Amino acid sequence: MIRKSVVAFVAAVGAVGLVQKAQAMIVGLYVSTPAPSEQIAYRASIYPLTFPGSEFQTATIQSNDGQYVSATEGQSAWDLGPGAAYASVSALIGSLNQGYAITLDAGLATERHFAMTLDAANLATFDLTPPVISFPAQDAIINTLTPTFTFTTPTTFGDIRGQFLHSTPKGGQIVDLNFSLTAGSTQWAPPVVLLPGAGYILDLYVDAGTPLVGFTTPVDDNNVAMENWQTGTAFHLETIHQFTTAAPEPGSCLILAGGIGLVVARGGRNRKGLRR
Repeated sequence: MIRKSVVAFVAAVGAVGLVQKAQAMIVGLYVSTPAPSEQIAYRASIYPLTFPGSEFQTATIQSNDGQYVSATEGQSAWDLGPGAAYASVSALIGSLNQGYAITLDAGLATERHFAMTLDAANLATFDLTPPVISFPAQDAIINTLTPTFTFTTPTTFGDIRGQFLHSTPKGGQIVDLNFSLTAGSTQWAPPVVLLPGAGYILDLYVDAGTPLVGFTTPVDDNNVAMENWQTGTAFHLETIHQFTTAAPEPGSCLILAGGIGLVVARGGRNRKGLRR
């Protein structure tokens, strides 16, 4: 069963001078709630160095306490996190505010070491509240096949994007629609009639970026700084709700007319289940 999922993703991207056209550093921050009634658990993970070139063959990034680790070799990369779960953003910030080591070409004649820190204090200035879906409620059974979903999202995080999926009898999910809404939108209606007695998933997320959270310029063992170091942060806030449409009344049948689902009841049964 899919539970309500709330995800906040923070990525700090740096370009290192010694690696041309390289994305040197990405740090990911994930926030998830296994169920609506449970406390949010905040997690973070370090994304690996990417696009190695003639300047290095392998790379690792590791926090001083060993909680956040990533690795790159050739064109392959691994996020070896995530780290521990935290009950609050402030606790997560405390875990991220520490030193990080970059090791290039470990064990080779070209092995090099760099040190840097991540200053995550400015994370506290951002509203990391993910979208709040008011309808449908998590795990709800709705009595309409033409619903209008309602929600609120942070207006400072740009356009709203989403996916609408349905569940398969074997437990899988199939994407029916990808959609985009302008920032501040509070409702969306699927342009299709839903099937009765079917499971659906509404996935909403917003993205944004800021240069206010990132890494200090890495320095080597001789305290020489990397050239052309740049860093910034991207946010990804996401909420997922699962719901089910009410099953058709006993004795009714489903007719597909021109791609539109119609429930036809026998024996003069009422049709209140079709009202919005």
